[in-house]
Amino acid sequence: MRGRGSVNPDRSAFYRYRRMMPYIYRERRGLSIIATLTVAWAGVSALMPWPLKLLVDYALGDERLPAGAIALFAGAGLEPNTLLLIVVAGIASFILFALNAALNWGVTWNWAASGYRMLYDLAAELFARLQRLSLVYHGRHSVGDLLSRISTDSWCVYKLAADLLVAPVQDLLTIVMVSVIAWTLDPLLAMLLLVASPVLAWSARFFGQRLKGCTRQQREAEASLTSFVHQTLTAVQMVKAYTREDRNRDHFAGLGDTVVTRAQQGTLATQTFQLVNGSAMAVGYGLIILVGGSRVLSGNLSLGSLLVFIAYLATVRSSFSSLLTSYGNVKGTEAMIDRVLEVLDTEDDVPMRLGARPFVRQPGRQGVAVTFDNVSFGYAPGRPVLNGVNLTVQAGETIALVGTSGAGKTTLASLVPRFFDPSEGRVLLDGI
Repeated sequence: MRGRGSVNPDRSAFYRYRRMMPYIYRERRGLSIIATLTVAWAGVSALMPWPLKLLVDYALGDERLPAGAIALFAGAGLEPNTLLLIVVAGIASFILFALNAALNWGVTWNWAASGYRMLYDLAAELFARLQRLSLVYHGRHSVGDLLSRISTDSWCVYKLAADLLVAPVQDLLTIVMVSVIAWTLDPLLAMLLLVASPVLAWSARFFGQRLKGCTRQQREAEASLTSFVHQTLTAVQMVKAYTREDRNRDHFAGLGDTVVTRAQQGTLATQTFQLVNGSAMAVGYGLIILVGGSRVLSGNLSLGSLLVFIAYLATVRSSFSSLLTSYGNVKGTEAMIDRVLEVLDTEDDVPMRLGARPFVRQPGRQGVAVTFDNVSFGYAPGRPVLNGVNLTVQAGETIALVGTSGAGKTTLASLVPRFFDPSEGRVLLDGI
């Protein structure tokens, strides 16, 4: 059971992602356009090395053009020759590059629009939620920390959609299309394209939680620094009055050192993650060159096909690298999601009750009678500020609350507009 003002610290990854999905789903139209453009982009990317094969094998080499290509030239009234094939290879290369650039631009433009709408939808809900949470909650959290959650942690939905949907779909489609086409050229080399996959999967699992932990620690350190700056600048008169400038500067430097340390830890984990992945991909690259070169020498593979495989290896390597970067980013984003959900999932200390009667002021009457009936209240468990207070103030009556600082005068007055609820007893307005 969770009490008021608490959150569940043991959220599963599925729960985190499910809570962010409504913001992503609202942009389904833009995401559908992105998906369509991504499929076309992956197809064009898979075709981009083929003009090189046309040039090396058919224009400069002795390979015979496939029957389909000969028929295509014949249908256009052209006779294939070396010069024509060189020109066609150059034009095809330019057209494929232009298509690839145009499709990539379309994906980027649509993502910018959809992604920013997700971000500000979540930020707006966070802002609205924080306004409705009780003063008890705001008393437990600094303004700087809450500002950090709205301005920085709300980016989690943008990052999640980019690193869980947009980039991975693009990379996976590219890997699948390249692998299928590569299989038609040479099944053995096609399998070698994916030889690093098991190592990459292990690396992602091993480093995932470490990357998430480093990101969370860095975000908390940055929030502490922001909070300290906000508190200092809002109380700058007191800082000057008590000549706290030097001490605050030293404290700021200490908080900055903590941020730097957390950033170094995160960088070390990220770089180690990338080093392991890069090493695995380098082994695959070496195998492609070794086996592919042997097959060219034995006559089982054309030189143009080997060049296509080398180009595909670069494409697969880039796609795998992007996939693993996305995975690392997602694990880091989970820490930001947790900080957002700490606000959205917090049960209000002063909840609105369904079916509550509206307060109606009695006609012709000046003021409202306020009664404190055996009221107790404390900001923290076991530390009461008010204990068993009984007081009645008649409508129109003026009273003064007198006591030392911290005696509970402001707390008692704050119970009337229901900034807080008493832990015991009742507050009545005209007997209600």
